[in-house]
Amino acid sequence: MDRSSDSHLGFRHLLVVLAVLAVLGYLGGMMGRNVMAEAKSMQMLSNMKKLQQATQRMAEDLGRQGAPAWPGDLQGSMAQWASALTRGGYLSTSDFTQIMSPRSYENASLGSLWRDWFPTPPPMPMANTNAILVYAARSNSPDTAVFLSSGNFTNTPTGGLPPRPDATPRSLRSFIVLRKGGDGAIYKLRQAGDTNFIGSFVPLCK
Repeated sequence: MDRSSDSHLGFRHLLVVLAVLAVLGYLGGMMGRNVMAEAKSMQMLSNMKKLQQATQRMAEDLGRQGAPAWPGDLQGSMAQWASALTRGGYLSTSDFTQIMSPRSYENASLGSLWRDWFPTPPPMPMANTNAILVYAARSNSPDTAVFLSSGNFTNTPTGGLPPRPDATPRSLRSFIVLRKGGDGAIYKLRQAGDTNFIGSFVPLCK
């Protein structure tokens, strides 16, 4: 085999190696994005449980005084519910704001890396909406009543609207639901219309 043939063979081998590396890089990137999206969903579910536990404690305390605590007992007003939580010391204003902010979940899995590698996190365009939707559950609502959901999903009497890809947080590849009793889960997008597991319907807070 002459030198020209050797060079052509070596070039082909190089192309094969580059193609394999490109495929592996693409698959690795997809896996990385899936892991990050799962981490963000887990963080949101954990924060929803903090909101539910804070509301439950407030309801127990105020219930002894005959005062309302659940959003549905506060005229379905999210503002009144949030004010009662923070005024009563069940959650600090900064913690509540962070839990409800879409930015918290966009940066959730990369935040520590950005803090290590760069002085400040990169700017990310965000719509002026909450990451978590609050439903007007009442003290007498069943534990299965939907209390919180991720902002990309809205519960309805027929099982919920399919999550919108343009809703915040945009990083989520699933939707999250937490019921009044404190149990919740992360669901696949195709499960939005199934009323068997999402929970009892109550309207959104105003």
